[in-house]
Amino acid sequence: MLTVEGLSALVAALYDCVVAPDQWEKMLEALRSELNFANAVLAANALPSGEAAIAVAVGIAPEWMARLPGYGAEVMRVWGGVERIHAYPLDEPIVQSQVTNRSEWKDNRWVTEWVRPQGLIDAVSIPFARDSTMVGNLTCGRHGSAGEITEGEMSTLRLLAPHIRRAVLIGRLLEEQSIAASTFTSALEAVAAGVVLVDENLRIVYANAAARGMLGAGAPIRSRRGTLEVSSSLASDALRTAVTLASRSEVELGRRGLGIPLRHPDGAAAVAHVLPLRRRQIRQGLVQPASVAIFVAPVASPPRMPSAALALLYDLTPAELRIFELIAEGRTQSDIARTLSIAPSTVKTHLLRVFEKTGCNRQAGLVRLAASVSLPL
Repeated sequence: MLTVEGLSALVAALYDCVVAPDQWEKMLEALRSELNFANAVLAANALPSGEAAIAVAVGIAPEWMARLPGYGAEVMRVWGGVERIHAYPLDEPIVQSQVTNRSEWKDNRWVTEWVRPQGLIDAVSIPFARDSTMVGNLTCGRHGSAGEITEGEMSTLRLLAPHIRRAVLIGRLLEEQSIAASTFTSALEAVAAGVVLVDENLRIVYANAAARGMLGAGAPIRSRRGTLEVSSSLASDALRTAVTLASRSEVELGRRGLGIPLRHPDGAAAVAHVLPLRRRQIRQGLVQPASVAIFVAPVASPPRMPSAALALLYDLTPAELRIFELIAEGRTQSDIARTLSIAPSTVKTHLLRVFEKTGCNRQAGLVRLAASVSLPL
């Protein structure tokens, strides 16, 4: 069982990868070893080009890695096919043997020629990006000697998932260039996204050129007596909570501060991502006394409403949010179970948590809530 200290070290190592992307392999090896997996593959591809933004693998011999691209269609089938894969919620670990029954694998070339010869028995995958700009996931394979994937390991992966997404997204904004601490602020000047470094009270310590332009225009961020603000009260509460958590505990930050929706005066959508700065040697001395970096970037499409608002208001997990969205579309619990390739009991558990968090006690109440909520950006 991974200790609190071990989990904290993994999260800190993830954020080191933002500043120094050459650390990804070391980080994945630590994750693979701590959670008793045989291998781990982190892959993110830019869209529409398909160019690899990140491609890091550990625990796979070069000769086996070379064979992997030849099994694309077979791999997709074992994971349930394109439609089901696109329905999986972000940040939620998906176990391969729970998506398709092992009895269905006997005629699959990837399983018979690549998986079984290496002694692998299962895998878990976490989708962390799926939009018009990037698709990405972390996949870990399990060797037979380690036994079945446990719920404890799944719980740890759920805790790590939003940190993986944040590290990859912000790494992309930094164009994945290795930045030495001594040149951090000068490097940020060339970043297209707005970057503001703040302390735990949102006092502005530094803003790059793009952020200074936004602050000068007063949108989508502004400065009031040296403190960073945003116009929406909901987004403001979400930002302040994220900064407080990021300053106190990287592990506790979780999904908070990922994709906080903002808007420019012309209606263009933007999002804010919060990156902790204080933990670990590799990030020390970046800009003191800054404890958090806030990245403000455009998005390809406006945040989905009202689900984005509800996720902020009620702290819904990715799985709970996906259940809410499908319920709001009028889907039944059995339909949702088939769509997401999860047990009906799991759908019921998530739905009960959504009821508890939102104060609704019937599915019709969730539909009404969806219709009534709007986010003033």
